[in-house]
Amino acid sequence: MTVALNPTLKPFLNVAEAAKFLRISREKLYGDIRQGLIPAIRLGPRTTRIATSLLMDMAGMSIPAQPIESPKERPKSKKATAPKKPSGLRRRKK
Repeated sequence: MTVALNPTLKPFLNVAEAAKFLRISREKLYGDIRQGLIPAIRLGPRTTRIATSLLMDMAGMSIPAQPIESPKERPKSKKATAPKKPSGLRRRKK
């Protein structure tokens, strides 16, 4: 199962990100928060955050001990290219 969002980078997700992670609609997530099924933090009238660790526990995923490192940059190899034409020579139009 591949999820486009990488929740391990952020300790808290907003409702849209959490809904995308759980693959449910935002309305369903808001309803579950109101019913107390999903604990959330209200930071203001329009700001709600959900702990990433709780979502991952609910999804049965484990949080890696260390952040995933990006692959190391490979040295650039020299590619064979076609020789360049001299700039003074132009093709005649027919």
